[in-house]
Order: sequence, then C-alpha cells, then structure tokens
Amino acid sequence: MTKKIDKRVLYVSSFLIPVLLYTIIFALHGIYPFGDNTVMTGDMHYQFIDYLSYLKTIVFGNNDFFYSFSKNMGGGMSGFTAYYYLSPVNLITLLFSSKWLPVAESVVILLTAGMMSLTFIILLNNEYGNYAGNLIFSVGYGMIGFFATYFQLTIYFGNLILFPLIILGLLNLIKDPKNNKLYFVTLFLAILFNYYSGFMICIFCTLFFISRCLIEKESLLTEKRIISVIRSFVLTSAAAGLLTAFSLVPAVLSLSGEKNNLAVGFFRTFSVSQFPGQFLSGSFIGNVSTGLPNVFCGEAAVIFFVLYLLNRRYSKRERLVYAVLFLFLIINMYINTLNVVWHGLNQPIGFPFRYSYMLSFIMLFLGARELVNPDKERILIPVTVITACFAGYLFIERGKIGSASSQMLYINMIIILLCGMLFIAWNFAKDRHMMLIFCMIMSLQLLDLTGNSWSVFKYFKLASLNEYQTYLDKTGRQINAAKEKAAEENVGFYRLEKYYRRTNNDAMQFDYAGLSHFSSSEKKDKINFIGKLGFRNNGNWTFYNEATTKFIDCFLGVRYILSQHDFTYNHYDLVKAEKSCYLFENKEVLPLAFSSTDKILDINYNAYNNDPFALQEAIASALNGKTNDLFHMAEVENVELDNLSEEKTDTGIKYKKVDESKEAWVTWMINVTEDSNLFGYFDAPETQEAELFIDETDTGDYFSTYRWNIVSLDDHTPGEKLRIRMRVDDKSIEITKALFYYEELEHTDRLMNEIGSSDNHIEKITSSHLRGKITVPEDKKLMVMSLPYDTSWKIYVDGKETEMKRAAGMLISFYSGSGEHSIEMKYIPKGMTVGNIISVVVLVILTYHMLWFGRKSKKI
Repeated sequence: MTKKIDKRVLYVSSFLIPVLLYTIIFALHGIYPFGDNTVMTGDMHYQFIDYLSYLKTIVFGNNDFFYSFSKNMGGGMSGFTAYYYLSPVNLITLLFSSKWLPVAESVVILLTAGMMSLTFIILLNNEYGNYAGNLIFSVGYGMIGFFATYFQLTIYFGNLILFPLIILGLLNLIKDPKNNKLYFVTLFLAILFNYYSGFMICIFCTLFFISRCLIEKESLLTEKRIISVIRSFVLTSAAAGLLTAFSLVPAVLSLSGEKNNLAVGFFRTFSVSQFPGQFLSGSFIGNVSTGLPNVFCGEAAVIFFVLYLLNRRYSKRERLVYAVLFLFLIINMYINTLNVVWHGLNQPIGFPFRYSYMLSFIMLFLGARELVNPDKERILIPVTVITACFAGYLFIERGKIGSASSQMLYINMIIILLCGMLFIAWNFAKDRHMMLIFCMIMSLQLLDLTGNSWSVFKYFKLASLNEYQTYLDKTGRQINAAKEKAAEENVGFYRLEKYYRRTNNDAMQFDYAGLSHFSSSEKKDKINFIGKLGFRNNGNWTFYNEATTKFIDCFLGVRYILSQHDFTYNHYDLVKAEKSCYLFENKEVLPLAFSSTDKILDINYNAYNNDPFALQEAIASALNGKTNDLFHMAEVENVELDNLSEEKTDTGIKYKKVDESKEAWVTWMINVTEDSNLFGYFDAPETQEAELFIDETDTGDYFSTYRWNIVSLDDHTPGEKLRIRMRVDDKSIEITKALFYYEELEHTDRLMNEIGSSDNHIEKITSSHLRGKITVPEDKKLMVMSLPYDTSWKIYVDGKETEMKRAAGMLISFYSGSGEHSIEMKYIPKGMTVGNIISVVVLVILTYHMLWFGRKSKKI
C-alpha cells in the first residue's frame, strides 16, 4: 500500500474508478441510457433543470445575467446568477438541448465524481507521495456520502472539486508564504463559483490554518516566519475575496430584501447516539431536510483515521489539534446556533449541514497520513477495539439507524469484520503480500462506497425522461404558437401563464414572461404583493395556479393562457387546440406601460385585510379615478356545520370535529343572483388540511402548500343555489373569513379599453433593455408599468432620465408630459460599478505585485 507508482497511473485510476462505479449505480437504478429514469429529483427536478434551460437563452439568446422577466413579474439576476449559474459544471449542460438536460446532469454527476477523486489524489500525492494506497482515499472523496446524498445540488459541485486544491494551496502557503498562488486562485474561484459554499470554505480555511500553525508552532517560531505566514494568509484570502467583488457586491445588494430565515435558537440538531451511524454505509434513509450530517466516506477510511489518532509516530500535539478540529466541526453541526453561522445566519431550508463533507475530508486526509507511516507494532489492539466498537454499535443501535432497515446492516457487519481481519493481516504481512492486502482493502472500500451510493438513490423518486420530454414537446408547441402569433401581430411585451405546471419555474424552462417562480434568491416584498392579489404565496415562491380574475390578468399583461381544459373561466378566445393543452388569448390585456391617476401612488397593498378582491377594486378605481364596481360580494344565505363545533378565536373561527372518526364539513350556501363570474377566497392563519368542493365536485385541497388562492366557482344561472363545501381533513380547522365575489366582465373590459392604448408599444431588446413608445393622455400623466419597482432600472423619456415612483406599493411608475414620447429602459444592477472598480483595483495591485517581485527575483 505504501509502494510508490507512476502518478499518471494514479491520476487516471482515481478519475475512472468513481465514474465506472457511478455508471454501475445508474444502471442498477434504471437511469438513462439503462432505463427511463433520470437523476431529476428534489431541487434538480423543481428548480435547476429549468434554470439551466434559461441559461441557454442567456448564452445563445437575447437574455442576460442582469434581469429576467421569467421570475414572478420580473426581477434582478445578480444574486440568482452568483448562486446558481457560475459553477463550471454548468458549461457541460450547454452542450445539450433542453429536452436532454436530465441526461446532461447525469454526465455532470459522473464527471464531478471523477474530478473530485482526481483533485484529492493530487493533494495526497503532493503531501504524502505517489502511493497506490492513496486511491483508497481519493475514491472515498469522489464518492463521499455528502456527494451521494446531495447529488441534486450541482451548484456546489465546482467547489467540491476545488476543495482539495484549496487545502493544497493553503499547505503550500504555510510552508512558504510566497508560494500562495494556488491558494489565491482556487479560493477566488470557490467564492466566484458559489458564494454560499465559498463562505463555508473560508471558515474552514481559517480553522485549518490555525490548526496547522499550532501544529508547526516550533518551526514557524524558530524560522521566524510566523508573521510572514499570517500576513500572507490574511492578504491572500482578502485579495481572493475582493477580486470577486464584480460578482459578489451586486449579488449581496440584490439579495437585500429576500426572504429571511434567520433562526439562531440554541438547541441541538440531532441525537448524539445516532451520529456514529453516519459513518456506516446505508445510514441515509431519505431524510434530506431533517437528517443527520452526511459524513460517510467508507469504513476502511474511518479505521485508518482512528488509527492515525492513536499513532504515536506522529506528535501528540498534531493528533490532538486535528482531533479538536474534528470535534469542533461536529459541535458546530450539533448546536443550531453555530450551524446557522456556517449557513450565513440563515436557517437552511432542507440540506441542513451543507459543509458536512469537510468532516469526511478530514478523515480521508488524515487516514491517508496513517498509511504513510503506520504504527504497525501497536496496531493489533486498536484494530480489534475499533472493529468491536463498530460491530457493537451496529447491534445496539440497529433499530435507530438507516442501515438497520435493510440488508445494509448485514453488509456493514461483514465489511467491518473483514476490514478488521485485513488490518490485522497487514500488521503481520510480509512485503510480497502487501499488494494483495491492499487490493482486498481497496475492494472492500469500493464495495462499501458503491453500496452506500446505491442505497441513497433508492430513497429518491427519480423523474421519467419520457414524461419530461413529452411535457416539453406538448407545452412547448403551444407556447411557440403564442410567441409566433405575438410576433406576427407585433403586440410588444406580454405575459403568458398556465392553469397547470410541471414546476413553478416553467417560465424559465420555456423562456416566457410569467408570474410564477421559485428560487432561494427572490424578493420577499414581491412575493407578498403577488400573494395579496390572490395568487398562491407560500413564503418561498408564488404560483399562478388554475384561475384568477380577468382584471388581474389584464392589469399584469397576461395575454396568453394555457389550460388543460377546453375553456377558461374568464371566457378568453381559443387560439389553438391540442389534446389536454389549449391556448387562449386575452385581447383586453393592458400593455406594459399604461396611464393612471396618481391615486395609485397612495395604495398600500397590505392595507386590505387579506381581501384580494378589495385590493383589486382599489387598484381599478385608482387607474381612472372612478368607482368602477368591478367586484361585489355574493350573498351567503347561511353557513352549515356537519360534525363540527365552532369557537371564536383572535384570528377567526376554529371548527373542531365532534366525532373524529367521521367526516366533517363546513358548507356555505350562496344565492346566485347574477350571470357573472363568481370567485372565492378563504383566509386563514396557517396552512391546514382541507378539501374544497363546489356542489358535489371535488376541486382539490385548499390551505395547502400548492393551493391557497382565488378559485373560480364556475358559471351558474341566476336563481340557483350554490353549495361551497369544505371537508375538514384534520381534527380541526381555523378560517379567518370566507370571501365570495362576482366580477362584472363588462365593467372590466370597459376599464381596460379606457386605460389601455394601442399606441403604447414596448419591445424587449434584451432582458435588461426595453425600448418603445408611449402616448400619455392630458388628464392622466402618470404612467404605470406592471414591473416590480427597482431602483436599478433607469428610465429615459425622449432621451432624458426620469424619476421613478412606487405605484400600488410595488410597481414602477413615472410622470410624463402629454402626447407621444419615446421610452427606453436599462437595468444596471446596484453595486455593479462599485464591484467592478474594486475588482479592477485589486487586479492592478496584484499585477503590479507580480511584476515587481518578478523583476526583483531576476536581479537576484
């Protein structure tokens, strides 16, 4: 195992072995091309695939990294780009069409596993020598439990690959303060690739640097280079961070006002007794959001790590410092307050320990160190004790750890016992038998790593490639038809929405301006505004869903609607029909810019007591300064309770089941008095379990994660009695109020014709650059745009910059003189100029520094 071999053989082997093993795992799980499954699951399914499709429109189309109309009503992209788009593995996906992006992600996973293993063996070769045994640990890093479990988080892959090289650069810096180039370049790239993960790496680098300085204290003090080492570390780290200012500063400023998940409560995050099970294969049981830290790296590697801590050939100080660092990381994961610090003072939503791979790294790095200089004279007792402890733990905790739920328990037992036997044999083996023992330990490690990754994948629901491609084909044809019709009629800017979805990010997948979006970098106030209008807002995202009023469709410029039904509740015109996918057009839609009275500046969207119809009426009245009577309440004859008791609370009425074994209902009886669209909305203090029925028709759940919005109550004839029934699916339910409103479509159409102007025509040049013309009437000189207010927009009317104002608490507006005007809008992200200046200054200083010292070294 300590035999040196050609490093090229090591590099090729370390790359190919994980690639081959993951290919086998893909085959076992029927992942394309071995079946119809894909690696799409979780965030990759609901977010990243759509983001990558949109990335192609930035690289090959007329979108850019500054702004997007495909996220809610529109929004800046600086923070989004810095978090999601800068990982180098995304470049691979650009080689594939949107239909084949799931396959591209499989390729990304294979290549990342190989590259992680390769960079780790580069670290080990440079630090310990070109030993065959390094493969045990490099492949262990390429297939660590963190990577296997978080395989859907491709945004972190670039930094997983870089991490060993960053540590190698840091070790070089400590040995020679002037040898800091590798550390500088890799740390700069890590922060650039993903600032969130890069922040965690910066914390670890600081801890690792302190640890190494404590270990090498005597030599640093003797050689009087401690000051130069510290100075080099601080300045190099700062320079690496500052050089990313061109990306980081706009990103930080754009994220101000995003949803905040600050939760620094002091409590434990997991049970100590269950944590050792994470070192065993198969310990993951599908609990991505609430599980324990993923620290698996192979049981053989763990044994090597423990043997290193007991190895007296290494100084007591060195072993103690590394042990303290290892335990300190565990404590940081165990205590929520410390764990939140690593996550930027925000409670992570899912994937609670996004730096846990650093524990695996420590075990693998130090396990390899044990292999270089083992204490073979004292190995028998430690190996026996370690093996017995592992086996004993498995037996005692078999009902609490994941591996105990399947055959993985027995596989773990066998691997542990065989490892113990091989380590003991290693103690007594002669040189000619060492390679055989190495091959056997390596085989066990590979079996262990493969078994763990295979076990992890079986807990994820892997999406079908055929279903994904069928959806893109069918929906894509209708969206393309809408785009072609809009281009033929030269309608200018418009929005498109759907009554169905694959994900909340379909707008990014198909590159259209929409109202639905889900990401970790979205503005909280924009999400709230859309929610107040009656769309689904769960705090993290908004969703158009199956219906809304015609007024809001017109007001927000929703010109085209895709529906799974051959009708729309707002009676839009059918454009193109395809089975289960129908395209409709709303011809009364307002243009992107339209005139209004200045009363719209006084509207506070939070002031309408969670009544979306009252807010919409207020906006309508503010547009023309008149009482338009678009909405009025329906008459509720009475409210009937079945198997429920009611109790008034501070936030509404709480309905409790009388007999929990029977169904319970709240029924609102409505006298239909008009031949108008009838809508409903139910306000409540929190999500709950309920099912909504219209007469006897089950329309689906309500107060749920995906459905808590305005719903159409269908068309009914005056004189009918309509029953709106809500089944209580839990022990109780609390409802603040039930709202039922008619919308007078004729009044809506009349208002749209009055406010809208065919002369207002704005076109998209790029996603951050708009240009067109507007006609401003004499009596309404305020122009409102259905875009979120953002001071990064610069508006030029007839070539002169115009001051923006906030309309309805959220929208862009500006005053202009009456008559026809040219208009141009450019989005310049806040902080971009400052960030660019900082990066340029740092780059100039670094260039000067390199040239100056290069000249001095030549003179010497």
